[in-house]
Amino acid sequence: MSTLFQFPGFVHEFISGDLMHACDLGVLQHLCGCVIWELFREMGGTDKHNRHVLADIQTMIRTASKSLAQVQLPTNTLTIGMVKGKSGPKTKTKASEGMRLVFCLRFILEICSLRGQTIRTHIFATSA
Repeated sequence: MSTLFQFPGFVHEFISGDLMHACDLGVLQHLCGCVIWELFREMGGTDKHNRHVLADIQTMIRTASKSLAQVQLPTNTLTIGMVKGKSGPKTKTKASEGMRLVFCLRFILEICSLRGQTIRTHIFATSA
């Protein structure tokens, strides 16, 4: 038993896991990949028409990251290969990048859901 549990006033609620250490990296990569892929498809992205859509998604991520006061962007660029792997949607991110990215994606989806707007309409209205 750890001596930490013997400190006066210590309660188990002081201990919490964080996403970067409690989540399996592969699960995090698939989660982010699936969300980005759905955004990509919703915004009209196809295998041939993807450059502008991916740039728009990157702008949304950059806007969300700035709104969340993240010190570093989760990703600098997006390519179709970074989002859609051979086995399906999966981002190629490290753990810390994935953690920042999942918070940005959550922010994007929550803001648009609360306002009843499409994702594209909201992000470009706020970044203009």
